[in-house]
Amino acid sequence: MKDAGKRLEHVRTVNEKYNVLSQWEAGFLESISNQFSKRGTLSPNQCKVFAKMEQRCSLEALESLQAWYDAYGPEKHEIATICAKYYKPTGYFTSLAWRVLDDPQCKLTPHEFNKMCENKYAKKVIASVNAKEKYAVGSMVLIRKTAISWRNSKFNDVPCVVIEVLHDEVVSHAKGAKPYKILPFGSSEMLTLEEREIKAYKLSKSKAKKKIKKVVDKSPLF
Repeated sequence: MKDAGKRLEHVRTVNEKYNVLSQWEAGFLESISNQFSKRGTLSPNQCKVFAKMEQRCSLEALESLQAWYDAYGPEKHEIATICAKYYKPTGYFTSLAWRVLDDPQCKLTPHEFNKMCENKYAKKVIASVNAKEKYAVGSMVLIRKTAISWRNSKFNDVPCVVIEVLHDEVVSHAKGAKPYKILPFGSSEMLTLEEREIKAYKLSKSKAKKKIKKVVDKSPLF
């Protein structure tokens, strides 16, 4: 590779200034730079990978990147934050997620944004966050039978009230994954369930009052 030493150094300098390369690519650049310093050669495959990295450090590519950063407003930051909260506990895109959550001024590169925020799972999470809640605060709901476990079996068929809708705490790409904080009648124990795990409480007002009174009488708060 002609003028390899100068080209390697140029890409390293550009990356330090503009953060063009991914974490893996930066490590790869460091590795082949050390190899070239010791042996004076690179393999054909190494040259091929480096050529793609070098292309992203061209003047045209840098101008395009600057335009991306200039247009990187609150909307993109909000999307990145939603995805970072989703991915942080999963083991995927961990370093990107921490960068976004630790630095309010963080701006992902187009490549990083596309990887973490434009995949099919991220799009489902974003859709869940932005979707209007099905049950408003103060609504009466029941826990679905499929969501009843030994931990909350005592709340089977117990009417609950929606206390809070956790719009920005979606941790699943499944449909109906928006979390809700609900409080069962007759209990001081708050539960967090997803929208798909609850349903509307449908009883006539007279029956509802009798059932709620029965639950409260049987399960005192203190």
